[in-house]
Amino acid sequence: MTLLSHLHTLTGILLVACFAIKVPLHAYLDSLNGKIKPYQAILFFPLIFLGPYRKEVKPENSKLKLACNLLFYFGIFFILMNLVLGLAELAIY
Repeated sequence: MTLLSHLHTLTGILLVACFAIKVPLHAYLDSLNGKIKPYQAILFFPLIFLGPYRKEVKPENSKLKLACNLLFYFGIFFILMNLVLGLAELAIY
């Protein structure tokens, strides 16, 4: 396997890991704010947890909000890198 192939796989794994951590963290922040019953919502409406967290949080939860939003932006970065590396692999072969 080539280096591009390894990087493509790595960005895919990191992409899944970012969103696998982000979705429960987003739901946890919602539960701290008392907005919804997040664990039921994850099962029925998981797409609402994929975006950045925009609701106001208490000052003690601001680091969790920052982590949630950073995971979102890293996930977007890894999607783009995965796409670029996949296209580069196709161009080479």
